[in-house]
Amino acid sequence: MIDNQNLKRAVEKSAGDRFIKLHNSEFSCNFQFESAPTFDPPDLIYCDGTNGQKLLIESTAVYYSKEDAKFLWKFKREDTEPAPEEPSISVGPLITEPTDSFQDKVLQLVEKHCTALAKAKKSRPNDFLNPIILIVDLNHLLFTNKKNVQDFIENYPLTLSEDSYQEVWILGNESVRSPLFSGESVIDIPLVEAPATTDFRLKLFPNT
Repeated sequence: MIDNQNLKRAVEKSAGDRFIKLHNSEFSCNFQFESAPTFDPPDLIYCDGTNGQKLLIESTAVYYSKEDAKFLWKFKREDTEPAPEEPSISVGPLITEPTDSFQDKVLQLVEKHCTALAKAKKSRPNDFLNPIILIVDLNHLLFTNKKNVQDFIENYPLTLSEDSYQEVWILGNESVRSPLFSGESVIDIPLVEAPATTDFRLKLFPNT
């Protein structure tokens, strides 16, 4: 059985690794996972072995509802232990119409993490000498695709203070598979027939 804290770290690292893979491909760099600090933020630190540059990554996720998040975490743990409810898990509010309302949930999530980062920078300024990036993972929103995210970014420009995150990215996948109940069993349903490597990332801030 995987305990909540280790599962949380595994979920964060999975999102971070997906993001860094896209980052390395786009900018021809060689960032690799270095560590997951005990303090938070950041959740993850990646280092480019060619030049020593470091990237700090804070990873969060949006869910349809708290009940949805509990189900997914229970499924991943394969046990009946209550799902973690720490703020860092970022269990989002209910999203009834993803194409119309998920943007509000994303913006609320970004605001919450910016507030936490500002407090952390005041108490631990030396921990933030390298760029820090916020990743908002939409991997659990089955009906929120790349076009939805592009429209969101165009219509809801984000403004952050200079001492906040250097960048905010939306991370998604257009061939997401999610566990769904079918009678007494759990089944896996592909939403689209697409290769497994359909991760995408779109920059929410700065919107340039």
